[in-house]
Amino acid sequence: MKITNAVKNKPHFSGVNTNKFVLSGLEHIANHGASFAVGASFFGAAILRPLVISAVPNTDKENKKYFSANSLSSGIMKLLMAEAVALPVENAIKNIDKNPNNFLNKNTLENFFKDKKSYNFLTQTIKQTTNLLTSIPKSYLTVALLPLLVDKFFNGKEKKENINPLVFKGADKFSSYNKISFKGNENRLLSKGISKLINNEVLQNFAKNHAAKDTNITKTMSVATDVLLLSASTLYTNKSKKIKEERKKPLIFNNILSTLSGITLGCLFDNAAKKGFKDSMDSFIKANKTNPKLPKYIDGINVLRPTVIFMLVYYGIIPVFTTYFADKINKNPKNNYENKMSES
Repeated sequence: MKITNAVKNKPHFSGVNTNKFVLSGLEHIANHGASFAVGASFFGAAILRPLVISAVPNTDKENKKYFSANSLSSGIMKLLMAEAVALPVENAIKNIDKNPNNFLNKNTLENFFKDKKSYNFLTQTIKQTTNLLTSIPKSYLTVALLPLLVDKFFNGKEKKENINPLVFKGADKFSSYNKISFKGNENRLLSKGISKLINNEVLQNFAKNHAAKDTNITKTMSVATDVLLLSASTLYTNKSKKIKEERKKPLIFNNILSTLSGITLGCLFDNAAKKGFKDSMDSFIKANKTNPKLPKYIDGINVLRPTVIFMLVYYGIIPVFTTYFADKINKNPKNNYENKMSES
């Protein structure tokens, strides 16, 4: 690895810029942006965040069980939705990339032949939209699974009431998950459907007008998805008959604090990272300026950077504070609930 000290002694890893493994990784991330984001989110939700929550001192153990179970449930549902929806969409787009003449009309091919950046922006937007569109069912299933996880994984050997939160109206519609193939085989029919979006002149013009801002597409879609997830989860948590009433308030406040602080700090960290690595990005572009896959590599970087930053901030740093404050909002949840019931 070659390290050269350039302007103001900022490091440039010139050897990394053209490393085949790095470039291949960036291309893979660009082709599987949504799945990569969900995979990172699953690691953070299922492993990192529960570990952080368990280590927060001076907080109610029962609340921490629910916070951890909520995180794990969210990670599981995000992964299932990614496999059921995001992965087929990504493979369908990859199919279009490999066989553009079979799916794209003449005007589209001409428009994007010299403007691959706009094409990458449009396809990346389609990929990221899958997470947004599955937010509401994802929230519903997350809340439904939460009590089961608390009972089975966070209560140790203590015998609890047999809880089956997945028995709800319409549950049979979701039973098909165990029949879904996660191999990601190319779906020609789905490719045809997505190609109609790409062939749409309105969407093409939208892509051309906004392609210059493609560094923000993953971050923008992540924020929109988080807001929708928060709204839906708050509603379903309040309505749930399986979650203990005295745990709902701290659980909702924990979600609100986590989401709002995650969006704020995530954006601040991401903007700082973009400015801090501007010289490195310029060096990367210069080193690969003759590589025809450069737009794809840049697309991968623009997915990698905000995804990793949001994961570390949201699942690694923020739970330290949100767990504590959400717990203190309802310091004695059992007594508060009993008082509330007696007053009514």
